[in-house]
Amino acid sequence: MSGSTRRIAGFPLGVRTLLIAGYTGIFLPLGALGLFALMTLGAANAHTHEIYQHRLVAIITLGQTVENLDQMRQMVVQDVLAAGTPALVRDQHRAIAVQLATLDAAIDRTVARYALTSVSPRQHDVLRRWPAAVRGFRAARGALLQQYAGGWAHRGPAPHALTVTLNDRLNTVLDLVYALMGDEQREGQVLDQTQQSTYRQTAVVLVGGLVLIALFSVSLAIALTRSVARLYDDAAARARHDALTGLPNRALLHDRPAQAVHAAGGAGVTSASTALLLLDLDRFKEINDTLGHHVGDALLQQVGPRISGALRATDTVARLGGDEFAVVLRDADAAGAVVVAGALRAALEEPFVVEGQALTVGVSIGVALCPEHGTDAATLLQHADVAMYVAKRGQLGHAVYDPSLDGHDTADLALVAELRQALAADGLVLHYQPKVHVQTGQICGVEALVRWPHPARGLIPPDRFIGLAEQTGLIVPLTRWVLETALRQSRTWRDAGLDLEMAVNLSLRNLRDPQLRDTVAELLARYAVPPRRVCLELTESMVMADVEGTQASLAQLAALGVRLAIDDFGTGYSSLAYLSRLPVNELKIDRSFVQHAAGTATDATIVASTIGLGHSLGMSIVTEGVEDAETWALLGRLGSDVAQGYFFSRPLPAHELEGWVSRASLDARRASA
Repeated sequence: MSGSTRRIAGFPLGVRTLLIAGYTGIFLPLGALGLFALMTLGAANAHTHEIYQHRLVAIITLGQTVENLDQMRQMVVQDVLAAGTPALVRDQHRAIAVQLATLDAAIDRTVARYALTSVSPRQHDVLRRWPAAVRGFRAARGALLQQYAGGWAHRGPAPHALTVTLNDRLNTVLDLVYALMGDEQREGQVLDQTQQSTYRQTAVVLVGGLVLIALFSVSLAIALTRSVARLYDDAAARARHDALTGLPNRALLHDRPAQAVHAAGGAGVTSASTALLLLDLDRFKEINDTLGHHVGDALLQQVGPRISGALRATDTVARLGGDEFAVVLRDADAAGAVVVAGALRAALEEPFVVEGQALTVGVSIGVALCPEHGTDAATLLQHADVAMYVAKRGQLGHAVYDPSLDGHDTADLALVAELRQALAADGLVLHYQPKVHVQTGQICGVEALVRWPHPARGLIPPDRFIGLAEQTGLIVPLTRWVLETALRQSRTWRDAGLDLEMAVNLSLRNLRDPQLRDTVAELLARYAVPPRRVCLELTESMVMADVEGTQASLAQLAALGVRLAIDDFGTGYSSLAYLSRLPVNELKIDRSFVQHAAGTATDATIVASTIGLGHSLGMSIVTEGVEDAETWALLGRLGSDVAQGYFFSRPLPAHELEGWVSRASLDARRASA
C-alpha cells in the first residue's frame, strides 16, 4: 500500500463501498447483472464521494480561515508590542472581525457537511465545542481593543497579559481544527485495514471465474483510491505549508516540540532538549516599502533555503507569516542553539540578489528551550518572542529567554506607547542650546534637543526614550517631528531678525531611511530656510558602524546644501582615510576630552591635536562641554571655532533663548563701550 493511500484523511465509506461492490458482483449469477449492480452502486457511491469531498473542502477551508485569523492576530500582537497607534490597532481588529465572520461561515459549512455523514464521538465533541472556542477568542479580542481604545488607562489588565490571553484563545480554536483533522487520519487507518482485507477476498473470488469483472472492480477502486489520496495530499499540503515559500506553516510547526519531547522520553533520554528559534528580519519593511511587495516576496522565497542551508536535515524550518520564521532544533541545548543562531545570522546577513539588486537584511533571533521554557508550541513561541524583542531592542542579534525579561518588556512597551501618543498629540518640546563663536563671543547657532514633559512621570530624559524609539522604528517619525519643529522655529526667528544656524541630531536608522533626503528637502522648502543654515549631526560611532552606507546617505544630504557634522568625535576610533572621504563640514570634540582640558595636559593635547586635524581637512571645530572660564580661555588659545556648554547656557525653550540672546547682546555692547 502506498504512503499516499495510508495517509488518506477522508472518504472511508465511499472507497470501502466501491471495493465491496467489486467482489460482490462476482457472486451474481450472470456477469451482466454483476456489471449492472456495480454501475448502480458506483452511481450511489459517486454521490457519497461528492458529500465526503465537500466535507474535506469544508475542513481545509476552515483550517485556512483559522490560519488567516492567526496571521491577523500576529499583526495585532506586533502592533501592541510595538505600541501602535489606536487607529492602526482598530484597523487590524476590523480585519479580524471580517476573518471571524468568514470563520463563522466556514464552521456552518463544516457542521452541515458532517450532518450528511456519520461522525465519530470525538468529531461530535469537537463540533460541539466550536461556538464556545470562538466566543472565547472574540471576548479576548474585545478586551484588548477596549483597553487600547482607552489609551491603556491605569486600570484593568496590562496589554501584555491581554495579548497572552488572545494567543491562548486562538490556540484553543487551532487545537480543535487539528483534532478534527487528526480524527480523519485515524479514519484513514481503518480504511487501510479494510482495503487489505478486501483485496484478499477479491483474490479468492477471482478464482471463481468472473475474472474480467473482478479486475475491472479492483482497477476502478485502486484508481479512485489513488485519485482521492492525491486530492487529499494536495489539499493537506496547502493547509499545512506556506503558499509563498513552500515551508511548513504555523499549523505544521504546532506539534513538533511535543513530538520531540515524546521521542526523547520514549527513548529513555532525560537530558535531551529541543530549541525553538524565532527569527524576525530587520529592515525588511524598508525593502517592501521602497522596492515593492513583489521584491519583498522574492526575497522571502530566498530566505527559506538560506536558513535550511545552515541547519541539519533533522531540523524544521517554518514561516509564521510576514517576515517571521521559526526553527525547531532536535537534541539542542542552550549553548548549541546559540551556536546555530550565530550561523543563521551570518547566513542571512550575506546579500540577497533580487532582480539584479543586492539587498541586505539583518535578523534578530529569540531562543526558547523545551522542556525548560515550555512543552507546547504556543508557550515556546510566546517565550521565544519575548527573547527576540530583547535581542532586537538591545541590538544583540540573538537572546535566550529569561523569565525576568517579561516584566521589563511591559514597562518599556508602555513607555513606547506613551511616546507614540505624545508624538501624535504634539506632547514633546524642543530646547535650544546656544553655540558661541570663540573669537567674538557672539551666538552663532543653536542645537535643537528634544524633551518630553510627561504629564504623570515628569520630565523624561532623552536617554530614557531615544534608545527605545530607535529599536522600535519610532525614531523615524520622531526625527521628522524634531526637524519640522526646529525649522519652523528657525523661520520664526529669521522673520524676527534672528539668524541662527540650526543643528539637529540624526540616528543610524535615519540614515538608512530612503525617504530622509526627500524629507529634509521638503521641510527646507516649506519653511524657506537656507540649507547652509541647517546642520545635521551624527555621532562618530554611527559613522563607523556602516561607513559605506553612511557615505552614500551623507552625499545625498550634502547635495541639498546642508552642513554635516560628526558629533562626539574622539570616541569612535575613526581613521583619517574615512574622514577624508566623508562630505563633513564640522567636527564636534566630545565633552569627555573638553571638560578636563584646562587641568589635564593629556586632554589638552588631544583637543589641540583634534583641532589641528579638523582644520587640516577643511572642517570647522566645535568644542562641547565647556563649563568654566578656564576651559573657555584655553579653547581660544588652541584655535577652536565654536564652543557649547553650560558655561554659556543650559538648553532653553525658544522664548527663554530669545531673552538670553538679548541679554548677551546687551552685555557685549556694554563691554565694548
